[in-house]
Amino acid sequence: MPAGAGGSGLTVAGLVKDYPTPTGLLRVLDGVELALRPGASAAITGASGCGKSTLLFLLGAMEAPSQGEVRLDGVDPHELEPDDQARFRRERVGFVFQDHCLLPQCTAYENVLAPTLPDPRADDARRALYLLDRVGLADRRGHLPGELSGGEKQRVAIARALIRAPRLLLCDEPTGNLDGESADRVAGLLLDAAASEGGRIVVLVTHDQDLAARFPDRFTLAGGRLG
Repeated sequence: MPAGAGGSGLTVAGLVKDYPTPTGLLRVLDGVELALRPGASAAITGASGCGKSTLLFLLGAMEAPSQGEVRLDGVDPHELEPDDQARFRRERVGFVFQDHCLLPQCTAYENVLAPTLPDPRADDARRALYLLDRVGLADRRGHLPGELSGGEKQRVAIARALIRAPRLLLCDEPTGNLDGESADRVAGLLLDAAASEGGRIVVLVTHDQDLAARFPDRFTLAGGRLG
């Protein structure tokens, strides 16, 4: 799939990731190529341990590649200085994990606001309330994570990931711990996220073939490459 005009979208070229082991380097990713236009929603499946999570970490600049490049709207975050790279992650990338990773001592509303603390803005409070309403939890904004169901926690995590209106939303097995009804609702929210706010790109990795089938763009990671 071609990237959008003018360098917009997500492009990955020749992406390699090696990890040192006692017996030498272990190559997990071996020349991954990918191009997604703004507004794309893609699911990546593959066997356990094939490198799906590693690929997400490289896309989100949480790990550095051994070779190759990742560009979001023409910018390779791995070429940035550490402070600029951290700002890139905060402002351009959102993450949703299988474990919601909510702060247990903070309310749903406070958890959504948490990513804004390094760089608060005047409209953060309004946007947090808007996002909680959008994920159907406006009436639960004052509840602690311990008072929420698994599906509600994951919906708070989605709202938190969207607080800075990121261009790229990365989701690592986001429905893995949920029942069928909750998983279906979370999947709908993720697909909606790709269609809103100027063409956000959503990339999800999952073992769930039914979930993957809901995404317009589907890939399989095997042998260190996408197919």
